[in-house]
Amino acid sequence: MKITVSVRELTQALTWVKQAVSSRPALPVLAGVRLTVHGPRLTIAATDYDVSASDILDAAEGPVSRGETLVGHASLTRALKPMPAGGLVEITATKTAITLRGGGVEANLTPLDVTEYPQLPELPPVVGQADGEALHRSVERVARCASTDDTLPAICCVSLEPDVTQLVVAATDRYRLAVDEVPWTLAGGSVERLLIPARPLVKALHGLAQHLVSIHASDTLVGFQGGWRKVTMRRQMGEFISWRPLMRPAAQDEVSAVAEAAGLREAVVGALAAADTKSPMLTLGLADGGLEVCAVSAGQDKPLTRQLVTAAHQGGPAVTRYNIRYLDDLLRGFAGIVRLDLAGKTDDEPPRCRKTMLVSDAEGVDPFRCLLMPIGPGEGK
Repeated sequence: MKITVSVRELTQALTWVKQAVSSRPALPVLAGVRLTVHGPRLTIAATDYDVSASDILDAAEGPVSRGETLVGHASLTRALKPMPAGGLVEITATKTAITLRGGGVEANLTPLDVTEYPQLPELPPVVGQADGEALHRSVERVARCASTDDTLPAICCVSLEPDVTQLVVAATDRYRLAVDEVPWTLAGGSVERLLIPARPLVKALHGLAQHLVSIHASDTLVGFQGGWRKVTMRRQMGEFISWRPLMRPAAQDEVSAVAEAAGLREAVVGALAAADTKSPMLTLGLADGGLEVCAVSAGQDKPLTRQLVTAAHQGGPAVTRYNIRYLDDLLRGFAGIVRLDLAGKTDDEPPRCRKTMLVSDAEGVDPFRCLLMPIGPGEGK
């Protein structure tokens, strides 16, 4: 096997397939990437059985001979570092040795047994297309609300619910819920909801953000392709929560407020810096001139910090405790003006209010919206 390719393109391809390289491989070959030369192209592929990824590079110059080899991902990445990024690298492989030459640098690597490497699955049938940048942005900000509790796999996923013109993206960990919408083109026929593990999905779409992305699905797999890049991953089975009844704005007699997202997040970050790192909480209350954001400790009502955020509001009084990190995660997805709708139980004492918070774009342009559950009395201790 012999081919010459761009060092920069090969490095980018290795970065792309790294998502499918096992960090703790059960088999030594799963730490490797398969290099295949067929015609004037080099295919770089990797799999850990759960995720499979591949990319294709065109030969830059010189002679090309067909063949394939398997090499450790980390070893190949290290071998490319001394070579000029704007230069070329010649890859020559036999059954016993792999040689890389580029920019006056030569590296010799030992191949792994390519016959033991598993075959990558084929892409399932295409179900639709979406802009890669919009899809990545939507999934990234929604996935912050996905659970990390592996005992409940369905809520460790991002839900993709196809419609005719929109792909509805949602995630929850039971304490917060985020929903967004992405324009897409349905390939034909009806498509069921797709549940995809959040972490590998975000990684995959990050590498496809510059492409028009085709979405593929079968009963067991989901796949994405942009340009020459492909990725497949296991589709999670299970039921996702019925979230639509929860996403309602505040009624006339309930509490709502409108504030700048940047100013509100600045206050939240300030409260996070002063809060207990084990159970960071804040209270959010209405005050003359705006919203009062206070960092508090579990079991105490006296605030550690207090900051007033300029906001227009209706209703009240309402002082409710929330997890600071959760609120910060939600606000990171917004720009401009946000609307906060608070609904729920109000006791005689304001610190005992239990109001869920719906955060949305005040102008109604951005479809992204989030729901945050309150921390009740005695919780967070």
